[in-house]
Amino acid sequence: MYVTGAVTPEDILVKQKKQNLDFYVCAVVSITWVRFFSYFLIVKRVSKLLITLVTMLQSTLSFFFMFSCYFILAATVFNMRFGTENEEHYGTVWLSGRHLFDSFASEYRFIDFGAFQRSYDVFFIMHQIITRVFLLNYLVAVLTTIYQFMIVEGEYTYSRMRYLFYKKY
Repeated sequence: MYVTGAVTPEDILVKQKKQNLDFYVCAVVSITWVRFFSYFLIVKRVSKLLITLVTMLQSTLSFFFMFSCYFILAATVFNMRFGTENEEHYGTVWLSGRHLFDSFASEYRFIDFGAFQRSYDVFFIMHQIITRVFLLNYLVAVLTTIYQFMIVEGEYTYSRMRYLFYKKY
């Protein structure tokens, strides 16, 4: 109430003040929804599912770090090697990363690189092998391991979360 209570209609018309108010409203709504979803922790089936999802997200942080580091490296390499030949796709590191991510998501286009065609094909095939075979298999292995762990530990984790919920409220 302190932030939004003193707002006048003129404040809403000022772009910067409106953006700040939007930020506060989004934060309050997000916190409200988190509290609402915490009530699901006392429903056994939903609780086990939510706990499994949260555990999976926490466990895949190392994967996302590795994935991000690889994409920064690959975007830099593709930008340095092919940036002058095809500025539309590899002109900057950001464009290179975007194009490599699009190709990772199965959006393929033939691009003629002339004298650099063979080296581009080798680099692109290596990129596809690394992202599809190694990184995606690593992600599947992590998620499978966490799922198997949560099947065994899910009952205990549910009981512990329910106890903490009752203790808190």
